[in-house]
Order: sequence, then structure tokens, then C-alpha cells
Amino acid sequence: MHVILSAALIALSLTAAQRLGWFYPFSPFDMFAGAHTETSHMVARTADGAEHRLDEVTGWDCGAHPQLDPTCPGAHTERDERLLSRIASEAAADGSGQPMEILRHIYRIDPLSRAMVRAECVALTCRASLRDTDGQ
Repeated sequence: MHVILSAALIALSLTAAQRLGWFYPFSPFDMFAGAHTETSHMVARTADGAEHRLDEVTGWDCGAHPQLDPTCPGAHTERDERLLSRIASEAAADGSGQPMEILRHIYRIDPLSRAMVRAECVALTCRASLRDTDGQ
């Protein structure tokens, strides 16, 4: 009896999932349905043009309520919020440090030529310091 009931429940679940457009494991996978054609990566750029990973920078002074430029393409909400939270937690309001830009590199695949296209934009301008890495 349990086998028949289990089989009936599985058949009902599969039928409902198929009618709703859902697949294994019975939930929507729309985020995997299409090809991803754009991604971005953020770095800190000093006044001399040198680029540094964001974890190499500390003592941020970006003003009272820093916001990334909304016109800068390639935004990733969760990653951007983590960055703003990090800037707030490592803030240095004394204005020390050097001018830095948070630069977003945008990589996308051109739909016609299928070539990789790279662009960049300045998402935020601040003052900050490079971490001392001599002891590592």
C-alpha cells in the first residue's frame, strides 16, 4: 500500500512540476535558462594608474554615505552592498590616504561577433591607504 501511495505522490509531483514549467528538483531554474553574456570585476586604482585588489586597501574615506555610481554598468547588487559595508567598517574619516578610484571592469560577449569586449568605469572616488604587505 505504501509503495502505491508513494508512486502516486511522485507521479502527482512530477505532473505538477511539468505543468508549472519546473524541473528537477521541482523548482524553477530560470537563472540557468539563458547564456550569461556580461560580468564585472572591481579594483582600486591609485592616482599613478596602478590597480590593486580591493582587499589590499584600507582606511577608506568616501564621504558620509558613499554610493556606487548607478550609471556604471555591470552592477551586482550583493557584491556592491558587501563592498559598501566593508568601506564603512574600514572607514578613516581623517582624510588620510591617497586618492583612489573604485574601478569596475566590465566584460561582455558581443552578441553579433561573439568577441569579448572590455569596458571600465569609475564607480566611486575616495581616499584610502594600501595595506602594509611587507611582513607577508
